[in-house]
Amino acid sequence: MTNGSNRVRLGLSVLLFVFVIPLAAFAHDPFTSWTNARLKADHLELEVTLSRASALLLLPHSDKLPSITLENFPSLSPALKTAGGTLFEITAAGSPLTPRSVEVKLTDDEMGATDVLFHLTYPAPTSGPVRFTALYLERMVDDHVGTLVVTNRDGKDLGWEPLSAQTLFLELPLPAADSPTAASNRPPAVIAPSFKIFLQLGIEHIVRGYDHLLFLAGLLVACRRFRSMAVIITCFTVAHSITLALAALDIATLSPRVVEPLIAASIVFVGVENLLRRGEEPRGRWALTFVFGLIHGFGFASVLRQIGLGKNGSSILMPVFSFNLGVEAGQIAIAAAFLPILFYLRRRPGFVRYGLPVASALITLAGAYWLVQRTLLS
Repeated sequence: MTNGSNRVRLGLSVLLFVFVIPLAAFAHDPFTSWTNARLKADHLELEVTLSRASALLLLPHSDKLPSITLENFPSLSPALKTAGGTLFEITAAGSPLTPRSVEVKLTDDEMGATDVLFHLTYPAPTSGPVRFTALYLERMVDDHVGTLVVTNRDGKDLGWEPLSAQTLFLELPLPAADSPTAASNRPPAVIAPSFKIFLQLGIEHIVRGYDHLLFLAGLLVACRRFRSMAVIITCFTVAHSITLALAALDIATLSPRVVEPLIAASIVFVGVENLLRRGEEPRGRWALTFVFGLIHGFGFASVLRQIGLGKNGSSILMPVFSFNLGVEAGQIAIAAAFLPILFYLRRRPGFVRYGLPVASALITLAGAYWLVQRTLLS
């Protein structure tokens, strides 16, 4: 066997490995938990939503349990209630608040998935600052990210922050309107995530957005010229930036129940088209990329909407800009690593004849897997 054939096989192995990974991963959502904290007149409420897989990690001997199901949930409820009382450590002026009650139930999210909802009540804090420390994140996987939103009795935002193993707490001054000893009703300034936080979220979203990346890979793998690749990447960027901004401004929105299956369908479409073209560079790919890029932009926007972007009139300009900048930075970094491999393989006749159909078939299968998962199995 020649050295050239060995190199082609090595390159194919790398591409196959990259394309098979998404089949073992769920969609691009980096937020696997959500917490709403509400300061009421006489108590503090917490609602914590975890995926069933994440809630399972809270239980003792979780490695021996396959999953939380509708059938075994009643028997697991006592242990989940116990764990619920330790999800957060909440202090007011350094003094801990002890939960008065803990309730747990199953609920459905926007995609129809069944999640675990914890409802906790605490005594109302009488002095500040109030610190929310997400202890449960220490038991999650390393890349688990949760969002904490704190509102006052009138439903106005006091603070919101994406939390992770690196950023476990959010600390807020006790607002005057919620303090029993304060007379001022002046609304407090909202504590919100920084430019850096949204930049990081954008990078993480695209790096872990296997469906977005696979769609882009399916478009690029059939291209023969650098100019075609540059046009495709530009069209994808412009298109998803448009719908990301429109959705963030609440001008045009699509439900995740519609967007997520459409994203999967776009991957199937591109993979099938590659197979039908049999190595030829498809014409008009820039237009197809732009149309599907608009749909993917709504998928990006769902992340920002999930963390409460624009709630109660808060500014969206900085978050949208920095998040989109992070998406583009991650996209460019991945393209910079992927394109040299693709150019190298394109010079090998064996890739066009065998590798491209195999890669396109795997892309189609991955898209079909997600399409079934997001429609029939959701």
